Amino acid sequence: MWAMLQGRSNRATYWTLFAVLAGLFLLARVLGVTPPGLGELALVMLAVPRLHDLGLTGWLVAMPIAGEIVFVGLLIRANVPVEAMLEAIGLLVVAILAMLVVLGSVPGNRAANRFGEPPAPGSGLLPKRQRR
Repeated sequence: MWAMLQGRSNRATYWTLFAVLAGLFLLARVLGVTPPGLGELALVMLAVPRLHDLGLTGWLVAMPIAGEIVFVGLLIRANVPVEAMLEAIGLLVVAILAMLVVLGSVPGNRAANRFGEPPAPGSGLLPKRQRR
């Protein structure tokens, strides 16, 4: 797992994996199988190499996760009604999704950075065909 959090990932790879993950989670919801925390782990593993491509540390993904935990804790402590809490959490989820869209929209560094060489063009999921 550690190797998946190293290196860089271009936008094509990011969006391809994002679509695959969205499909898998939609299928899991339909089947009624939603392991807790798996979605967050998948998004972290998707976002870290993309942040590296931008020259940023992968630890930045901890900010929305920590913010979500603190936010929910404050809502609970303030005795906010469940309906209002769910609305607030929904807005927070929309904000995190917006951050994921921005992350997938910004072009990466064209030159090498501290996380390695720029990724090859294309999705990077399948091996490239060798030319003869």
